Amino acid sequence: MIYPALNKLNSIYSLLPWSLLGLMFSIPMSVSLSCIFWITVLIIILITPAYRHLLPVILKSPVAISSIAFFIFICVACLWSDALLSEKLIIVEKYSKFLFFPLLIAAFSQKNLRYQTLHAFLAIMTLTALLSLLKWTGIEFIHWKNGDPDQVFYNHIMTSLMMAYAAYTSAWFFWRSTLPEVTTCAFEGVATQDLGSVENKDVRSDKSACRYLGQSIYALLFILFTFQLFFISSGRTGYILYSLLVCLFLWQTLPLKKALIAISISGIFLGIICCQSPVVQQGIENIIHDKIAYQQHDLQTSLGYRLQFHAFSKKLFEEHYLIGNGTAGFWHAYQRDNPIPSWISKHPEPHGQYWLFLSEFGLLGFFIFALFLCALLYEIWQLKEMQLLAIGIFAIFLVGNFTDSFFYYSTTLLFFMIIIAICLSEKYDTTSL
Repeated sequence: MIYPALNKLNSIYSLLPWSLLGLMFSIPMSVSLSCIFWITVLIIILITPAYRHLLPVILKSPVAISSIAFFIFICVACLWSDALLSEKLIIVEKYSKFLFFPLLIAAFSQKNLRYQTLHAFLAIMTLTALLSLLKWTGIEFIHWKNGDPDQVFYNHIMTSLMMAYAAYTSAWFFWRSTLPEVTTCAFEGVATQDLGSVENKDVRSDKSACRYLGQSIYALLFILFTFQLFFISSGRTGYILYSLLVCLFLWQTLPLKKALIAISISGIFLGIICCQSPVVQQGIENIIHDKIAYQQHDLQTSLGYRLQFHAFSKKLFEEHYLIGNGTAGFWHAYQRDNPIPSWISKHPEPHGQYWLFLSEFGLLGFFIFALFLCALLYEIWQLKEMQLLAIGIFAIFLVGNFTDSFFYYSTTLLFFMIIIAICLSEKYDTTSL
């Protein structure tokens, strides 16, 4: 085994699973807690020989090389940036997850731990959805700084992204538990006894009951997350990402003809939900209003501000298109030029990750980042069991970063890195060792 039994709490080696579970549980809940667990995880991996022995193999992979190369470029880009040193250090710290990404892959080399961490994610998203539901119904036993029901721990954009992926993950667990070749309890991630033998009738009965219980719970979680997203959350990004995930899930789990039929039916069903949801209807009305206002040259709307941010990023990119304005260049330039007086004078990102990278790192830096994405997609395509989860998280961040800067914020970047690490660690599995 790569680590001793979990009950040996006196061993530093055995603390990693608990730290990883704590990290995943705290990411959607608290920046401070996630930072503590993140540092703890890194220290444990670095001082534990069993994990360090995996690193030479992982570091040879294209995704690890490109990830580290991108972080090195971010550090080098500090040399030609006009930003303050403090601003540069803040950005470097945010993107340091690219440097430590290979360590996360090594950390999840145990199959059991991968499944447990995914269930920790479902647990905290269940808590988030239930608290959001209580706020929505007017039952408040906690004093909230923000009264909006779709903002429990983070804003509606981050919450909707993670809620959409939580629904996708619960659907994945449900689908996995229906596969005939999967002879595990729905809540387990490792192989169990042979359920086909005559001597194990009682075991087979217990496992079947556990399987049905798990399927019921995953189905209820999927419904809960979907309800929170479409009837409580105002995150329009979440609606798009959820729809994308539904299409991806059906496309990969069903034959082509059945997938097309299922996608069509799902589209009709989502259309009915949108017609019945006041919050979705309000979001659609806001988009129409913003579009009309923009056509009338009224830029002080959600859409208008985003387009102005993108326009300013494009201006910065055209000034230094090859190597960009350097690390924290957008943040510094925005404070210096104040291009949108009606907005706050300090705005560190343009609500678009690709424009942010282009304005700060130019074509050269963006090319290295694109290599990282290509290497990641190459690695994902070689996966078997975890491929569906990996494609889902890759797709929503690839699409979501057109309108938001999900890699800029530590919470969403760390969330992305952990889920991808869980999936890629399948290639370096040491469960049977």
